[in-house]
Amino acid sequence: VQGRLLRLKKGLTGLHGAMGLVMGAGFVAMGKEALKSADSIGKFADRAGITTKELQKLRYAFDLAGVSTAAVDQGLLTFGKRLGKAHQGIGALAGGLKGGQEALLENLKATNSTSEALDVLFHATGKATTAKEKLAILDAGFGGSGLQMASAFRDGAQAFFEAKQEAESLGIILDEKLIRKAEALNDQMMKASEIIKSKFTVAFMMLE
Repeated sequence: VQGRLLRLKKGLTGLHGAMGLVMGAGFVAMGKEALKSADSIGKFADRAGITTKELQKLRYAFDLAGVSTAAVDQGLLTFGKRLGKAHQGIGALAGGLKGGQEALLENLKATNSTSEALDVLFHATGKATTAKEKLAILDAGFGGSGLQMASAFRDGAQAFFEAKQEAESLGIILDEKLIRKAEALNDQMMKASEIIKSKFTVAFMMLE
C-alpha cells in the first residue's frame, strides 16, 4: 500500500510540474499576444493620423454597432487620404459632398486634425434626416467601409459618441505611453529573433 501511495505522490508531483510548465507557456503566449496587439494599435494609429486613444475608442464604438475592425481601419485610411485631397478641392470627398453638403465640406477643411474632422463628419451624419443622406456622407468620406459604418448612426450620433466615452470609462483604453513601450519592446524582440534566426542558419549551413 505504501508503495502505491508513494508512486501516486510521485505521479501527482510530476503532473503538478507539467501543469506549471503549461501555465507558464500560456502566460508567455498571452504576453506576446498582448505586446503584438498594443504594437499594432500604435503603428496603425500613426498610419491613420489619429491618436492611439481615439483609434481604440472608434473601434469600440463601431464594434458595438456591428462594424468589424477591418472595415473601420480601412475606412480610416481612406478618409485620411480623401481629407488631404479635399483640402486641395479634389478627390472623392470633395466631389461627393458637392450638391448639398458644401457647408460640411468647408467645415471639414477648416479642421486642424484628422480626429477633429472625423467628429465633424460623424456629427453631420447623425444629423442627416434620411438614410440616403447618411449613406452619401459616409460613402464620400470612407468609400465602401462607410456603407458598413452607417449602422452606427441609424438613430443619430448620440449613441455612437456615448459609446466612445464608455470605452474610456470602462478602463479598456490602453495608455499611449504603454503602447509606445510595447512597440519598442516588440521591435526589439523582432530584431533579436531575426539575429538568432540568421546565426542559426549560418551555423546549420556550416555543418558538413
